[in-house]
Amino acid sequence: MRCQRNPLLPLLRTKPNAPLSLVVFLFPLKQSPAPHTRQPPVKPTLYAFAPGWKIGGQEIEKQDNKDTETDKKDKETIIGSFDVDSLKWMAYLKFNQIDYDIKPAFEPTMSPSGKLPFLALPNGSLVTDEGFEQWVQENKGQSDTTASLNIHEAAEAIAFSTLAESKIHAALLYTLWLEAPHFQGTTRQHYFGHHNYYLGKLLNYMSKSNIVHSMLLTRTQIDRELIFEEAAAAIEALSVQLGENEYFFGKSTPSSLDAIVFSYLHVILTLPRIRNAEDGGRSGELARMVRKHENLFKYSQNIWKKSFAA
Repeated sequence: MRCQRNPLLPLLRTKPNAPLSLVVFLFPLKQSPAPHTRQPPVKPTLYAFAPGWKIGGQEIEKQDNKDTETDKKDKETIIGSFDVDSLKWMAYLKFNQIDYDIKPAFEPTMSPSGKLPFLALPNGSLVTDEGFEQWVQENKGQSDTTASLNIHEAAEAIAFSTLAESKIHAALLYTLWLEAPHFQGTTRQHYFGHHNYYLGKLLNYMSKSNIVHSMLLTRTQIDRELIFEEAAAAIEALSVQLGENEYFFGKSTPSSLDAIVFSYLHVILTLPRIRNAEDGGRSGELARMVRKHENLFKYSQNIWKKSFAA
């Protein structure tokens, strides 16, 4: 590995009276090649929180087979992601028949937007949240694997997406970051388990502070009862809208709304169950809300089996 000398160095040596300002151009005096150059991926690669919830420890146990969305072969690790945004991207890519690889990632700062997930392309470019849906539409498979929505359905899809991303999202945040058993175990293990214990604990508390701040931007106080009441109403509304259909709006193929709703339902339903007297079942309340609606539970199972477990 050879170092490359600054080409201005011999020139400035022959001109001792050169302006002092030119000295800055001497640096670096020598430039070494990068020890490792990242090769572009062969196909689109999704950097995301992955895989799904992994069960560890004696207090956190997977739910019974009748209540879980995974087969017996998935007892140790759930395919997919424990993060809603990451799972939403995975589902949307699968719905549009885009072949991609998954690269497990746990550092949001590695993304140009400072947020996971992001997509690395063979041409060296990166796709973040802002350009993701447009890129998918330009590169999706040839067959009609995703539903086309008319203007009225599209407006309703926006409304129901907003409902999920506000009301259900708030309850999920509360469950993960403000319910002590999950915060001290499940959340820290999955988001910061790759750090050493003390650093992971510090980052966990810092992230909790940011989550609380973000929640207070849309409400005057964090009222658990109100948050879960709103989430229950949102889940009820989604259940009514879905009805007995396979996908929303009675379509035979999924749409972007299905990717969003599925990602929330799946993360909630596969959240590890906390078994201790102090919790009193509080950490599982959101999952019980979803299970009350059999059509939502079957809907989530159906998408999981067709798009992920197949």
